[in-house]
Amino acid sequence: MTPQTLPGSRLRLLVAGLMSFVLLGAGQAVMGPALPVYQQRFGIDTGQASWLVSSLGFGSFSGLVGLYFFGHHVTPRRALLVMSSGAALLALSPSFLVSVAGGAVFGLGFGSVAALFNSRILATFGPRGPSMVSLLNAGYSIGAIAAPLMFVALGSNPALVFAAVAVLTALTVLITDAAAGERSAKVQRGGAGFRFHFPILGFGLVAIGIEVSLSGLGPTAMIRAGIAPPQAAALLSAFFLAFLAGRLVLTLLAERVPSFAVFTLACLSTALCSLGAALIDPAWFFVPMGLCAGLFFPGYFVTASRKMGDDVRVAPVILAAVQIGAVTGPLIIGRLLPLMGERGFFWLIAGTALVLGVTAVALYPRMSGEARG
Repeated sequence: MTPQTLPGSRLRLLVAGLMSFVLLGAGQAVMGPALPVYQQRFGIDTGQASWLVSSLGFGSFSGLVGLYFFGHHVTPRRALLVMSSGAALLALSPSFLVSVAGGAVFGLGFGSVAALFNSRILATFGPRGPSMVSLLNAGYSIGAIAAPLMFVALGSNPALVFAAVAVLTALTVLITDAAAGERSAKVQRGGAGFRFHFPILGFGLVAIGIEVSLSGLGPTAMIRAGIAPPQAAALLSAFFLAFLAGRLVLTLLAERVPSFAVFTLACLSTALCSLGAALIDPAWFFVPMGLCAGLFFPGYFVTASRKMGDDVRVAPVILAAVQIGAVTGPLIIGRLLPLMGERGFFWLIAGTALVLGVTAVALYPRMSGEARG
C-alpha cells in the first residue's frame, strides 16, 4: 500500500494494530502471575503448570508456520477472532487441559496478529512505516506493563483478565478496516517477492535472545551480584519502562535514521551498558539496557523486511527467527551462568552484544543498502 491510501483507512488500521498489540502484551504478561493460581485451582505442580506458558509459544510458532503456507487466506480480522477465542477459553478454564488448549489457540492468533499488523502497517505507511512499527511495538510494552497491575487490581483472578482480553480483542475486530488490510495484502502479493536473507535473520535471532535473557534472567543475575530481591524487582520494572521509552523515542527518529543503524547502535550500547554492569554496578547500568533492548526488534524487523521483500511469507519467517532466539538465548545463557562468577551474566551479555555489534558494523554497507528506514 502506498502513502496515498485514504488517511481514515490508514488510521483505522493503526488504531486496530495498537489495540491488538496492547492486548498481545497483556495476554502474554499475565501468564506468569497466573501460574500459581492455576496450580492451586487444579492441584498441579510448577512443572505441569509451565505447560501453559509453553502452549502460548507453541501456538504462536504454529501460527507463523501456518501464515507462511496459507498467508494469502489469513486476514487480521480472522487472526483476532482466533486470539479472542483462545482468551475466552483461558477465562473459562473448566480444566487445566482446556486452559492449555486456550493458551495454544491464543498463541495461534498471537503469532498471526503480530506478523500481519507489523508487515501491513510497514507497507501501508510508506516512508513513515518504520516509525509506525516502533509505535505499534510500544503498544505491546504498554500492555505488558499494565496487565500485571490489572491482575492485582482484579483480585489476582486470571479469569477476569482473560475475559477482558477476549472482549476487547473481539471489539478490535469490529474497528479493523478489512479494506485496508486487503489492499496492503495485495501490495505484499505483488511486491518485491520473497528471498531468504540469513545474515539479518541471524542478527535478529541473537539480539532477541539477548533481550529475553535480560528480562527473564536479569533479576536472578542481579541477585547473584549482591542486589536485594526487592531492589532487583524494582529495577526490572524500571527496565521495562526504559524499554518502552526507547520504542517511543524511536517513533520520532525512525524516519530519519536507517533501520540497521538503529539496530547496530542498540547492540553496541547494550554491550557498553552490560560492561558497565560487570565492571562497576549492575544497579546503575541494568535500567539503561532496557532503553537499548527496546530498539532491537524495530531495527531488526524493518531491516529484514527491506532485505527479504514484501511477500506475505516474509513476516512469519522474520518472527519465527525471533521466537527461536527467545527460546534458545535464555537456555544457553542460563546453562552457562552457574559456571561463571557472580557477574558472569553481564560478561556474557557484554561479549555477545559486542560481537553482534562489531559484526553489524563490518557488514553495515551491505546490510543497509536496501534497508533505509
